[in-house]
Amino acid sequence: MNLKYLIFSLFIVAVFVSCEEPVHEEYELDGTIQNDIDGNGDNTEDTYWPLAIGNEWNYTVTDYSGIYEQTISITGTEEINGDTYYTVNTDILNNGVSNSSDMALRRHQNIFTMAMQLDLADFGISSDLFFAHPLKDNMSVGHSWEETVSIHYTGAIDMTVVSDYTYTFLELFDDYDINGTIYNNVAKIETSVEALDQYGQPVTTVGYTYYALNIGNIRTEGTSLDQPSTSSITSYTLN
Repeated sequence: MNLKYLIFSLFIVAVFVSCEEPVHEEYELDGTIQNDIDGNGDNTEDTYWPLAIGNEWNYTVTDYSGIYEQTISITGTEEINGDTYYTVNTDILNNGVSNSSDMALRRHQNIFTMAMQLDLADFGISSDLFFAHPLKDNMSVGHSWEETVSIHYTGAIDMTVVSDYTYTFLELFDDYDINGTIYNNVAKIETSVEALDQYGQPVTTVGYTYYALNIGNIRTEGTSLDQPSTSSITSYTLN
């Protein structure tokens, strides 16, 4: 597989599943900063991704490597470019092997900003810090937004991958069943990512994320290294 297409595929995994290894300079803050983030007056009370220290979501993931368990939890806060973000930790238990990684997430004016640095240690590749905006609150069905994400990689290669993102609020489910548990007010968000393949031709990858209002991400559907990939929530804890 062409290396450029490989790292593009791995980035798609990072956005939909958040399981790559980012690098942040993290520090601890007292509890007042959480009120500063959530209580700035720019966000609606209801949200598709509740952000508070101690929140935790547990999933069963199925992808090219098999079936495994994943836990996503908010563990603290950190500062990036002068803004305060929540630190979101991902723990994966796959065939008895545990792996952990972080990303950073911020909600401001009902827009979620994700900050990441990819560290693809198995390939000797890392990336500069980059940002994406995969979710908005206070949307209506049919709402769509676009952005271009540029990621510079160094290490085994030195290159920049530019991808065009289109996010669309496809559908709102009054009730959505996951393994017998009913979730209410579930938004289905489509993420379409276009980049160039090894032949310079555009390749589009599409994934879907389901967010239950005031609960968070309950399901994802996409591809990982050209194989189907899904995650489904099994339990959650909110503060």
